[in-house]
Amino acid sequence: DENSTDGSGSSVRKWDRAVRTTKQSEESIDAVVILAILRHDPNDISRDEIVCVRQFRPPVDAYTIELPAGLIDAGEEPANAAVREFQEETGYIGKVLDVSPASYLSPGLTNESACLVRLEVDMTQEANLKNYENQSLHDGLEGCEKDRGLEKLMIPRVGMLNALHDMQQKEGVK
Repeated sequence: DENSTDGSGSSVRKWDRAVRTTKQSEESIDAVVILAILRHDPNDISRDEIVCVRQFRPPVDAYTIELPAGLIDAGEEPANAAVREFQEETGYIGKVLDVSPASYLSPGLTNESACLVRLEVDMTQEANLKNYENQSLHDGLEGCEKDRGLEKLMIPRVGMLNALHDMQQKEGVK
């Protein structure tokens, strides 16, 4: 809890606020959210898949389906953090297509900010293909992430919303 003023500074009220202890400054960007497209055939987007993760989240007391995400290390650029976090969580090697400006995900509760980073994963690369076929292990944190209940999911780009609704109904994920 902390006292806070409205934008004009004239009104004071008590406000619940969650603050990341790793935040470097009020202006720093905390995290990246990664929209990664597995590109199986550059000439056929109907084969594309979006990478998501399923993990247990204590605040909602349920499994959730999310885009991969992670914290930005001190001095690290969002694009580099996205490539690193994505490889740690999924084992895939992605190429950054673009990075959005930072935004606040839940400004009514926290000052945490994040950039959306769009990655493309070339599925003709041997390392990505072996990972897709579960034929290779990598040196990232995927094993630790699995121990924490993180599971990577590949969801068809075409029909993604229907697939997400089906998962919510059949598996009770949020």
